[in-house]
Amino acid sequence: MEKVNFQNAKPILQKEYSIPPHMYDSAFKDYQRKFVYPTNYIISAVVAIIAIIDIVMVATGKSPALIVLAVLCVAVIVAVWLHTSSVRKKFVQNIAKVKDERQTAQFFDDGIIVTIIPKGSTNGEQIVIDFSKDNVKLLDKNYYFIAYIVKSHFCIIPKKVFDAAEETTLSKTFQKKLGSNYIK
Repeated sequence: MEKVNFQNAKPILQKEYSIPPHMYDSAFKDYQRKFVYPTNYIISAVVAIIAIIDIVMVATGKSPALIVLAVLCVAVIVAVWLHTSSVRKKFVQNIAKVKDERQTAQFFDDGIIVTIIPKGSTNGEQIVIDFSKDNVKLLDKNYYFIAYIVKSHFCIIPKKVFDAAEETTLSKTFQKKLGSNYIK
């Protein structure tokens, strides 16, 4: 595990919690809406334009064989969206297998350390979320925070474990440290 400077400091806040499976599904949908859907929209639009051009060319008699390309374009669009849905379903199925794990989050000025402790164990895996790195994004949703380390980790921190003052303190800290990577 990578050692970071803030690990030696005293945490602002520390909470232990577990995450119900339905929250994983909801949080992963929010994650996909923010980070996956935009790419899917672009791919779908480009491929749809190609399909429309092919259909117009077939309709004007230029090349009847282009209808095959138009059908392939539609298939690509469907595949992109089915893949996104399939990834979420597999994620939720895998999470259901470890639903009884406990998590501890330590919040520092410069980051978060999340420890995931499997059921029946006393030791866990630590995930370090260092705010000084550009690859950290944090979504602030109604019922949870989603800390996302790009192409690495996805952590959900339920807001129900915080009182209003703690939630406000965390939101302000995240806003100050992450700037535009803090997404409300």
